[in-house]
Amino acid sequence: MAAELRTSNANTEAAPSGLTTVDIDPEGDLLIDANSCRFRVCSNALRRQSPVWQQMLFGPWKEAKPTDGSAWIVEFPDDPAYPLRIILFIIHGKFELVPPHPLVISIYNILILAQKYDMIGIARPWCSQWLKAASEFNLPAADVVRSLYIAWELGDEHLFALRLEEISVQARIDSEYRLVYGEDIILEDEIHLGPYDVLDYFRYTYGFA
Repeated sequence: MAAELRTSNANTEAAPSGLTTVDIDPEGDLLIDANSCRFRVCSNALRRQSPVWQQMLFGPWKEAKPTDGSAWIVEFPDDPAYPLRIILFIIHGKFELVPPHPLVISIYNILILAQKYDMIGIARPWCSQWLKAASEFNLPAADVVRSLYIAWELGDEHLFALRLEEISVQARIDSEYRLVYGEDIILEDEIHLGPYDVLDYFRYTYGFA
């Protein structure tokens, strides 16, 4: 029987209106607010997997556990709830709740967050499945660009080279001398493409260097 995840609108500390509490760990000591969700988690699970969270939660910062006995609540306002939820499933060992066939955009967003918190290694067990999704033919242009980043983070040199060539060949220069892929993807505006110099490669291809 598939495992179920308990959700509630109230817990030991009532969630603000509009937030649904998701009990990743029902006995967890930490509440994370991200967009529309409040996640109850184990702080030690976070510290073991991410040196960033280790410093944030157990260092001399405002996110550290309150000393007055009040609820430990940390806000992640810039983190989208869905990829954060998947990451929290993984680091709490709830592997049965990790989607077996996520969309390319979901994989992309999960890896961006994992990189942000210096824990890209948690993706290793799902590498083959996620790379298979990113390697599909006839992906929409946005997913082709996302798959370039996915290939880079997961270490697939063949897929990275394939997407690099595909984007290089099919990109164009618009009237404002910007590199555009697909109908309207401005490559200079893409923050997550892979290595820091990949944009220079595209510029060199079109004689901008």
